[in-house]
Amino acid sequence: MSNDNNNLPNNIGHSFVVDSFEDIIDPNDGVTTLREAINASNSLSGQNTISFNLAPGSVINLAEKLEITNDLNILGLGAESLTISGNNTFDNFFIDNTNVVFNGLTIANGLEGIDVGSNSTVTVMNSAFVNNADDGVQVSGNNNTLNVSATTFKTNGGDGLDINSNGNSISLTDISATGNTETGLEIDGTDNLLNVSNSSVTANGDDGIKIDEGG
Repeated sequence: MSNDNNNLPNNIGHSFVVDSFEDIIDPNDGVTTLREAINASNSLSGQNTISFNLAPGSVINLAEKLEITNDLNILGLGAESLTISGNNTFDNFFIDNTNVVFNGLTIANGLEGIDVGSNSTVTVMNSAFVNNADDGVQVSGNNNTLNVSATTFKTNGGDGLDINSNGNSISLTDISATGNTETGLEIDGTDNLLNVSNSSVTANGDDGIKIDEGG
């Protein structure tokens, strides 16, 4: 993709390269921000991809929530090399009725790091959820599939991962949930299927894993 936002593609299956850590929309500044890339992807059908041309250790400070409404892969630089940060008053990402892959990011300082609506498939790999005001990931809607591997949920103000809805399928492999103020993993609701393997849930403020009645 060209760095000129006037040349953003208008058909399917395109790749977007983020080369600015600003959180603005300016089609004439010659660079592409994460918000611009997500907005462009939302307007396209098919599975698009966002990657990053930023220095290791970069932080993208969000001004408001990012909403993803179309199938998307977000391929970061590694959890230690790229952070997507909020200001603890809004969710960093909201996903609804779509399929999204997150790979190689730290998602920090949101209200929720990611809030998942309904009818979505969300895959998270090689990432970290740190210091979000409430939960690292909250699934607030129904009938989702959540696959998480090689990912850390650490020092979030609520739960590391909160499934607060019905009919979801959750697979957790090689995750760590530690130091969260409330629960490492909490499941509320009915007809939720949980599979956990090779994972560590330790030193959380309340419970390690909590499954409420009917969950």
